Amino acid sequence: EDAVKDANVVLRLDESNIKARYRRAVARDKLGVQRDAVLTDLRYILDTQPGNKEAQKLLRRTEASSPAVSLPPPPPPPLAARGEQEGTRRPIELLPETPRGGNEENGARTKNGPEGAGTTRSTRVEPAQQQQQQQSTPPAAARRIVVQRKVPKSLPKTMYEFERVWRELKSDGASFALYLKSFKAATYKKILQRDSIEPDIMASLMEVTETHLLPLDSSAAARLLKGIAKSKCFDMTFMLMSGADKSRVAAVCAVLVDEGTVSKADIGAIQAAFKVPRKK
Repeated sequence: EDAVKDANVVLRLDESNIKARYRRAVARDKLGVQRDAVLTDLRYILDTQPGNKEAQKLLRRTEASSPAVSLPPPPPPPLAARGEQEGTRRPIELLPETPRGGNEENGARTKNGPEGAGTTRSTRVEPAQQQQQQQSTPPAAARRIVVQRKVPKSLPKTMYEFERVWRELKSDGASFALYLKSFKAATYKKILQRDSIEPDIMASLMEVTETHLLPLDSSAAARLLKGIAKSKCFDMTFMLMSGADKSRVAAVCAVLVDEGTVSKADIGAIQAAFKVPRKK
């Protein structure tokens, strides 16, 4: 689901992004949902890149398979309408029998005469409250609210300004990636000219870079790693990095090598700084 959300963020900015469309199609195919949407994305990709073998393969498999998820049955009609359609009377509730000479304030009316003495007339109680609750309760989908944090447009000039935005966006990886995408090489030089990066911030940066920023803009991901590597306090930053953080850097470098969108010189500089083993 995170992959679908990330791809949607990219496509809102650039609907012609082939990588994002393919990533979304693969994610939806694995989840087994929105089969028609998967086909739409794949056909769009093949219209633009007819020779895309991976898209062709996934398209053939998706077309040959049956829909993975069936639509849920329609909700039952309201209680009153259901009673009319089935030709049945609405349920009634009988009030308990009132003793002879009972108080009329209880709503029971006694028949006059020897045959009707001591008996009460049945009273129909409408299930209005139950019907009102059924009509006023929204479905689960309507109650779900998606909140996307506002991404600042201005770039930070100090580490303090950067940390303040990081605290606001660190729980929203997609928004944080959009923020980092706007960073230039000079931005990292400004905010890292005096201070090293705290381990918790570094861990957050590496996670967002691998899972969100790299699919969004591989050049921005390379720019981030290169900017950190060139900082004056990088030796301290690197020494405090965890093994998981270093593994994420290696994974990002592997994708950059495969894509070929970033120069080999820049990738080599990143690998050398973060001591990423190079494939022979």
